[in-house]
Amino acid sequence: MLDTGGRVIEGTMTNVFASPRENVLLTPDLSRAGVAGVMRRHILEQAAKAGVQVQVTGSSLDEFMQAGEIFLCNSLIGVWPVRELAGRGYALGSMTLRAQRWAAAC
Repeated sequence: MLDTGGRVIEGTMTNVFASPRENVLLTPDLSRAGVAGVMRRHILEQAAKAGVQVQVTGSSLDEFMQAGEIFLCNSLIGVWPVRELAGRGYALGSMTLRAQRWAAAC
């Protein structure tokens, strides 16, 4: 989902993350719209502890789609990798796998 300015907010009942490069994690700034979920907070905390560069930002859909990997999360599904978005395929990358481990330990 996008806000009225075209910035990524979240998925349907999920928070969203992207990893544009190794050891970097992006997630939308939810201060104006969206729901900051429990699993999102847990992943942000674990990423910070692991030394991952976390950026909470107002990114466009194009910026998110340029990332090497994208994943969704919530407290019910844990971490769910995005494998395709708008016809573009995404690999199951190392950041998604790390987030899955963090979610499993929650």
